[in-house]
Amino acid sequence: MTTTKRNIRRPQQFEESKVEGYFMISKRDALIAVSNKLTGSQSRLWIYLMAIDSFADYTQGGEIKYHDLPPIADIAVAIGSSLDTVDKDLRKLRKLGLYDYRTVTVQGHNLTAAKAKAEAERLSKTRSESSPKSSQGKDSAYLSGGSAYLSGDSAYLSGGSAYLSGDSAYLSPPKTSEPLQNKDFSEPSNYTNYSEFIQTLSESQRANFLNFCEELTKNLSQPVNDIEAWLAHSNKAGKNRWEVYYQKFLAKQKTQINKSKNNQRSRHIAKKFQQEIEEQRQQAMLALQGEV
Repeated sequence: MTTTKRNIRRPQQFEESKVEGYFMISKRDALIAVSNKLTGSQSRLWIYLMAIDSFADYTQGGEIKYHDLPPIADIAVAIGSSLDTVDKDLRKLRKLGLYDYRTVTVQGHNLTAAKAKAEAERLSKTRSESSPKSSQGKDSAYLSGGSAYLSGDSAYLSGGSAYLSGDSAYLSPPKTSEPLQNKDFSEPSNYTNYSEFIQTLSESQRANFLNFCEELTKNLSQPVNDIEAWLAHSNKAGKNRWEVYYQKFLAKQKTQINKSKNNQRSRHIAKKFQQEIEEQRQQAMLALQGEV
């Protein structure tokens, strides 16, 4: 029987200079924490954030000012939690409206590319060690001048063959393909915040999305001076504005794609109808010539 070893993390001891001062918690937020049964790690994180970021500041224009926080790894050590737990608990505090944050920069390492590179190197090494020499000779039937595959009399190259016939389905006019779905934009994934979401879009995608949002917000009772700061916050229903407006944007894109499909389908039907009329005209002319 195997036993699972549990890692017990303990909060670090804080310096005396860091425990001076105070912070405030409203009764409403305290009751939210109680009624939602914050776990020990969530409570420790909340109290720690209250201690290092005690006051809410705003710009002269009334926009929220975000303060620099320690790295997630340092926060995890300070409160005795793991990195994954801190990341999950931050989202919980934001969902409950107890603390808000944003990601300014994101650093990444492409594990998929790293594994693909290692696999390519492994396959290259394996092939170089075990690659058999070619056994094909110069007289191979596939390349032989007298081979039926290259023979001028072969049915494959015969001028009268159905394979090269103008009436053959192999050389008939290709069917008009329908336009592909627009893959420039996709459904939003479970991004933590607006900053993470907007960084997944290219420059053109981002510009199109922001232009769309600016058009929709022109007629609001209160003007939006900073569209990105406005999108980064929640609406009155508690939903992320950027997610709500991105869904609207995707719906508009889908409508435009469907409209383009219908137009192209109509053009294809009209063209096919014209071709049928022309064929009937030619058949009628041939019939008249035969009668003469």
